[in-house]
Amino acid sequence: MITVKEVLSKKTFHYLQQHTSQDDLTQLVTGVNRVESITLKHLIQRNELVVTTGEAMINPISECLSLLKYMKKVGAAALVINTGPYIKKVPEEVKLYAEEVGCIVIEMPWRIRIADMTKKIFEELVKRTKRQSEEIVFIEKLISKKSQTRKFL
Repeated sequence: MITVKEVLSKKTFHYLQQHTSQDDLTQLVTGVNRVESITLKHLIQRNELVVTTGEAMINPISECLSLLKYMKKVGAAALVINTGPYIKKVPEEVKLYAEEVGCIVIEMPWRIRIADMTKKIFEELVKRTKRQSEEIVFIEKLISKKSQTRKFL
């Protein structure tokens, strides 16, 4: 697992800029979900980074607010707004509402491909999962050896 704080602090993701002042960035990230239409918000799951460009949004401000409300309800990790031709900058209303409800809003510049960011996050998740699995196996071996040692005493 990786937390929002770890994502934001990695050099790999230097282009991500946090727009809310939450001190608690310990929300786990287990995946990335691109949501361009508010009608698809029901697909958002717990601990996901939700990414949008606003491409299919008629009213990006109200639809981002609706996304944040739903994300809070399901426990999504953060909203990443890919600023560019559809949403020029993170709207103040979105920042204020996110602060109010305790959500994290992150800006990602248009020049960064969502696919590249997603790939890097999944690579990090795989690396962490592999390391955690190796640690579990190591601990299980230690416990097993300790248990066998006790049998002989």
